[in-house]
Amino acid sequence: GGPVWVLWYDNGKLYFPGEKPPAVSIELPFEAASALIIRTPTEAGQSQPETQTLEAADGVLALTLDSTPVFVQPAP
Repeated sequence: GGPVWVLWYDNGKLYFPGEKPPAVSIELPFEAASALIIRTPTEAGQSQPETQTLEAADGVLALTLDSTPVFVQPAP
């Protein structure tokens, strides 16, 4: 029913299983008071995505991105 952002960090390098890809902290302009973050499942046997709710501060949502896509939407 509202906007959804799909975000990830890609530094242009290839990382194999077991290697930890780099991450970056970002600040996303965000009008809602809080956001629902849904992380794409990447583990074998994982049937549900990891979710968390983050609070926005002064119209800004701070989060850390890595190579796994996350879906960001206003929290219900």
